[in-house]
Amino acid sequence: MLSTYFYFTKNLPSVNALKDYQPNLVTKIFSDDGQLVGEFFVERRVVVPLESMPVHLINAFLAAEDAGFFEHEGVSYSSIMRAFIKNLQAGKMVQGGSTITQQVARSFFLSREKKISRKIREVIMAYRIERKLDKEEILNLYLNQIYLGNGAYGVQAAAQTYFGKDVGEVTVAESALMAGLPKAPNKYSPYANFERSKGRQEYVLDRMVAESFLTLEASHEAILEELILIPREVKSLWTGLYFTEHIRRYIGEKYGDDLLYKGGLNIYTTMDLRLQRVANEAINYGLRSFDKRRGYRGPIEQLATLEEVDAFRAKIEEKLVSRPIEVGKIYQGIITSIDTKKKLLNVDIGLRRGIIIYRYLRWARVYNPDGASDGELVKDPLVNFSTGDVVEVLVKRVPNDETTPLLLFLEQEPQVEAAILAIDPESGHVKAMVGGSGFSKTQFNRAVQAYRQPGSAFKPIIYSAALDTGYTPATIVLDTPLVFDFGREEKEVLDEFGEVIEVEKPEPLLDEDGEVIEEEVEKWRPRNYDEQFHGPTTVRTALT
Repeated sequence: MLSTYFYFTKNLPSVNALKDYQPNLVTKIFSDDGQLVGEFFVERRVVVPLESMPVHLINAFLAAEDAGFFEHEGVSYSSIMRAFIKNLQAGKMVQGGSTITQQVARSFFLSREKKISRKIREVIMAYRIERKLDKEEILNLYLNQIYLGNGAYGVQAAAQTYFGKDVGEVTVAESALMAGLPKAPNKYSPYANFERSKGRQEYVLDRMVAESFLTLEASHEAILEELILIPREVKSLWTGLYFTEHIRRYIGEKYGDDLLYKGGLNIYTTMDLRLQRVANEAINYGLRSFDKRRGYRGPIEQLATLEEVDAFRAKIEEKLVSRPIEVGKIYQGIITSIDTKKKLLNVDIGLRRGIIIYRYLRWARVYNPDGASDGELVKDPLVNFSTGDVVEVLVKRVPNDETTPLLLFLEQEPQVEAAILAIDPESGHVKAMVGGSGFSKTQFNRAVQAYRQPGSAFKPIIYSAALDTGYTPATIVLDTPLVFDFGREEKEVLDEFGEVIEVEKPEPLLDEDGEVIEEEVEKWRPRNYDEQFHGPTTVRTALT
């Protein structure tokens, strides 16, 4: 018997680590005024003390998971027997008999494999935990550690994920819904299946009544309470994706990924949210304007059959159920007809009808890939558009009356890229950073990862000096080849007052036989990118 015990207890970890509970926590990034702009984590968890949790929330979890928690010593043999009988009757695993202490043991120290040996180790660990910690400490570990679906670990993260509030503010009805999740978080998630989640909530409320945690009347009130799912939304979050990604890379390289993703760091940055939003808008507006000046590249795709059109509409409509159409947002729409008399396009976004009037599509001339803005303006929408074309549109106006069409702009995804780095020259603080046309499209940060040509960066300073000393935009300069020789020169040695005290001559260059050879001269030939020289050129053209 003793040998069997030693077999199952060998290599079991010490429970002393639970005394110094260090869970995986969320690392948060803040702007210069303390607003949350980024989060990095393996498990999205915010640890809160047991005292911050409402009693009805604790009772809901006890009723659902382990009503005899304060009576047993880590293992409930009656629960194990009851679960065994239920599973035997069903012919499969339908109910577990683990106590909250056993769940803590499994979560911290063991795997979830369904083996008898693992279950025996779990029981042994549960007994050890009960001897080491008091009941409140175990309950605190459990409620902060447990996974409750949709990326939420612990009751605080779950309250934010499902109801957009702190755990101390959740109602009895909301507590019961959360307490119903541990059994199968993904299956009973209200986002996945609200009816199934509601049924599980009612089961938890019934258990609370049965265990005298709740009156029957209060249970009925909780069942009738409307559950409003409000995912936590922080408007400042991910405002500057390139900025926060740069921070992520820096912290990861300097301190390691474990601390970054699990350490619960608070990182305070110099980001100015207002300037960052302006920078985002400037890049988007500038790139789209630049791209439009080169003309219209054609539709995203062309749908030929009615079945394809209906399937596309249904796909877009499904996305709009959770997030309705908003002014200023860009969507994919399908051209359903072209009105040549009014010179407008009828475009559907999902099932909602919209129109693009002539002034909002007149930029769509024939595309010129060379970059010059010399395409013909559209005089007849039929030239560049056809029914069944899938196009990008920006929503300008959303009428309250759904029978009135949306007012739309024709858009297209820019192919050009850009970057912005806004720095306070006095402090050196980076106030805003954008590294490309969109982080979801390209994660390469052109503001800090792209190699710069120092010559090009210095040109504005040179031309400013020229304009300051008499040059005008019309001044003619010569764009011709130049060659600069860099020989080995004498060097003057100066004293502390700047007076020449010695002239050092370079040592002669010797070959392998000790013979003096001619000095090597390095030659530098500056050249234009296109390898062309343009002769007499105005300052305006040269700067361009």
